[in-house]
Amino acid sequence: MNLKTNYSKINGYILLKNGKIYDSFLSLNKAADILIKDGIIYKIKNKISEKSNYKIIDCKNKIITNGFIDLHSHFREPGFESKETIETGSNAAFYGGYTRICTMPNTDPVIDTPELVTHLINSSKSLPIYIHPIGAITKGQKGKELAEIGGMVESGAVAISDDGIPLNNSYLLRAALEYSKKFNIPVINHAEDSFLVNEGLMHEGKKSLKLGLSGNPDISETTMIFRDLSIAEYVKGKIHIPHVSSYKSLKIIDQFKKSGLNVTAEVTPHHLCLTDEILNEFNLVDHIDVCVTSKDALAEKPDPKIFSDALTLLNVKPDQSVYVGDQILSDIQGSNNVGIIPLLIDRDNINIDYSETNKINSLYELNNFLSTKNN
Repeated sequence: MNLKTNYSKINGYILLKNGKIYDSFLSLNKAADILIKDGIIYKIKNKISEKSNYKIIDCKNKIITNGFIDLHSHFREPGFESKETIETGSNAAFYGGYTRICTMPNTDPVIDTPELVTHLINSSKSLPIYIHPIGAITKGQKGKELAEIGGMVESGAVAISDDGIPLNNSYLLRAALEYSKKFNIPVINHAEDSFLVNEGLMHEGKKSLKLGLSGNPDISETTMIFRDLSIAEYVKGKIHIPHVSSYKSLKIIDQFKKSGLNVTAEVTPHHLCLTDEILNEFNLVDHIDVCVTSKDALAEKPDPKIFSDALTLLNVKPDQSVYVGDQILSDIQGSNNVGIIPLLIDRDNINIDYSETNKINSLYELNNFLSTKNN
């Protein structure tokens, strides 16, 4: 796909000085300067001499890398523009380092027709990023009848999902996986058995018992993942598992990957670095869905080995960039300037000395840092 053409080409020379260049495609990870001529990278060299006709941008303490892609975003338009719009979401993504965004279909109306997919794409033409719509699996996300999958793909949908509503009907999931094979797109099913969840408010375990809250057991996720992958394996389909929260789930995914199934998965930062140990009081700020789990989860704390094992099972290599801004994954456990900050806080409304981020050595410490600044 070509670059966006709605913005004017930058003419002349721009020199990016003192930055660290990271490009996994070129196996490049070093400090160097970049000279851009008329919008095209002209030279990459350890030190490039400055000239009077160069516009100089000092990239000290910054990483220069490719644009990021978010596979699971909610721009809320149409229907919930009071929360977010395509324009506001696109601008936030752009300033956070994202150039391509996959938007989920849980809007009003639900994105379940070719016309609505076309509307999203057309609405993004004047914006600085690409929008890649994900269409619904079933009409209205009601889990009863397949949506117009072929038409949506022809209009630009890159995957199908009923987002946060699990497709409990196994036959419909099979039909969706078989039909989507014709278009080489993945099916994304919310990995949660809603009957096992049974209105659980947090991870089921010692902490939920202590707080007296109904729990959501990790088997609500693992059983659904095993079912979904078994069906995908049977029909030789293509499937993606969203926001994995349990280490047990990763082991199941790894088992199917090794058997040759075309499966991918994603995990969120909070599921990597937080457990139910943070729930020491009734604070709704600490509540998310899917639940953060106990010590056997994808946790950087208290057991760093589980963190690295989880990344291994997800096939995330140490030199691959999976977070936003100016931080690569291999630096998370022992570096500074964690680049996720631009998407987590409002720089205009919160007064932060960004030199303080040099003290952050992990996602766990990042969470504590942001919590303090938002109090």
